Amino acid sequence: MLIKLKIFFESLGEVNADDALNDDIIQHAAAVLLVEAMMADHHVDEDEIQQLVSSLQELFHISSEQSETLLQLARERQDKLVSLQEITSIINKRKDQTLKRNIIFAMWCIALADENKDKYEEHLIRKVAELLYISHGDFIQARLRAENRYT
Repeated sequence: MLIKLKIFFESLGEVNADDALNDDIIQHAAAVLLVEAMMADHHVDEDEIQQLVSSLQELFHISSEQSETLLQLARERQDKLVSLQEITSIINKRKDQTLKRNIIFAMWCIALADENKDKYEEHLIRKVAELLYISHGDFIQARLRAENRYT
């Protein structure tokens, strides 16, 4: 599985018809977006890392160990990321609005985990929301839900 995922992140080409691989690729694409949110303010806090791992578990119903592995692979891919479009296009082709809204919510949770809403984090999340075709209302609702979690 890891070989297939590494091939994916190196090529970002079309996904084959294997459903399990598609799910893995969606998980990795989402993980890269969450890592982007964590790195947006150029400061990584332990609370943000823990929130990212927790968000992956909530999004995909996976174990802590699987979340940690996803985080590691996503951090490697994030270092080489050229465009958010290449990652968001994968999610747009394969998943519904509910997952997209949940990804935006998870990004807000990560951004707020350090109790500091940075303008760069907000800008990134807004851009990802636009690329995922999330309405402004859903964007605001995700932010408010995340803020309520941390107040």
